[in-house]
Amino acid sequence: MDMEDPFKISQLTKELVASELKNATDPCLLTAQTIRKTLTVTIKAIPAGDPSWKTAIEDAVRGGLQGLILADFDVAKGGIYTLRELTNLAQDVGLDPMETLLSGMRGMASLKRLIPPERMDALRLKIDQEYHGAGEAFSALLSQVPDPGRAPRPTRA
Repeated sequence: MDMEDPFKISQLTKELVASELKNATDPCLLTAQTIRKTLTVTIKAIPAGDPSWKTAIEDAVRGGLQGLILADFDVAKGGIYTLRELTNLAQDVGLDPMETLLSGMRGMASLKRLIPPERMDALRLKIDQEYHGAGEAFSALLSQVPDPGRAPRPTRA
């Protein structure tokens, strides 16, 4: 599967989550499960050895959590459920578990502009509690994402 296709994993996952949220007893768990289901199908379509599975994970996490954010649900809870589902996905389809979690956290970090800092910090704390030391890795990923609403300063020659 060419990850440059006009078919967008992020958009698909966001729409799947949004369509199911109103009927969910636990919207955060539903989001995580939808992300996993989308990725299970997507990753099976990616040829063995093709590293685009990492991008697929980032995109699906970004899209799924975007649906959760737009509906104003608990991002920290949804994020942890998502990482748990990604851990299971890695085991089920034979992916590197650490790379799988990092790809998931990259997808979460890319949502920095949509999540207030205090909610992003709650997510970081939950990640660190669930995966000892991973909160620091998440902070590093967040620092690589430009601050929302701030244009980079021009450099002087």
